[in-house]
Amino acid sequence: MNVVANAGYPVLLIVEEIDVYLRKEDKARILNVLDGLESPNNPKGALLLATTNYPEVIDERISKRPGRLDRIFVIPPVADEGLAAAMLRRYMGPQWREEHSEAVYRLIEQTGAFVREVALHARMLAAHNQQTVVTLEMLQDSIDALSDQIAAGDNLLPRRPVGFGKQNGLPRRSVPLPEETD
Repeated sequence: MNVVANAGYPVLLIVEEIDVYLRKEDKARILNVLDGLESPNNPKGALLLATTNYPEVIDERISKRPGRLDRIFVIPPVADEGLAAAMLRRYMGPQWREEHSEAVYRLIEQTGAFVREVALHARMLAAHNQQTVVTLEMLQDSIDALSDQIAAGDNLLPRRPVGFGKQNGLPRRSVPLPEETD
């Protein structure tokens, strides 16, 4: 923010996944930054654009107070088959095949990012199998894999404590467990 404030020219600052920066211990500082208390104003103008996939974690002191977030745009999930088909066709690019239309109904109520990742994953499956054609089965497998990943949530990677108790008054960190082998 200090670089933005001292830039001397108009600046657009983009912060993707702002929810990552909104940890409990950092909220007071973030509020001060948004209010301009911890960084001087750029006389040429500065615009902050922030994104999140988890708007529910944005504290009301940020989302509901005028001046901290001037506009909030909610991008809804894919609402109909026509839009889902157009998005999938776009993300599949030259690998698009008419048979892929059979999977489109499974993309309803998913995000655009999900549709993009399904297409990317399916194309990667084809490349991994040294194939130039993405089959409907690969596309279906991609939808299944990503749906399972979302359903797993926090249970995707089990965690274990690391260290010897609290250090500097902070709790021990958790790291993913390595996969067990036979």
